[in-house]
Amino acid sequence: MNTTALNQRQSGILRELTGIRFMKKGSVTFQCFKPKDSDGASAVRGPYPVLTWKEQGRTKSMRLRSSEDVAWAQEAIENYRRFTALCREFEELAERLALHQRDAGTAAAAEAGKKGLKPRKKPKQDAL
Repeated sequence: MNTTALNQRQSGILRELTGIRFMKKGSVTFQCFKPKDSDGASAVRGPYPVLTWKEQGRTKSMRLRSSEDVAWAQEAIENYRRFTALCREFEELAERLALHQRDAGTAAAAEAGKKGLKPRKKPKQDAL
């Protein structure tokens, strides 16, 4: 990719990022419970949808009570995944642009040397 194409893709990524309005780390899982009755019998209850994520080294969770909650959580998680993928791509493009810029600077310096422009030399100091 040339510099123009890299810049255009970066601009496209920035436009996509501004379209992400909400996001959440984590995943939707389903939990089942086996509560024991007073007579010691247990019956499986569930599955119940739960949004689970890590925060400050601890696992946090939120019970999702409706299908709208589940849909919200899945969209928020997908937005977060898209956000991180776009950030990684932006970073890669920025690194490639940095190399293009460096190569262009090196080529310009080499061209300047061909035209007779030389870097200044340090004056020699007289030995005592």
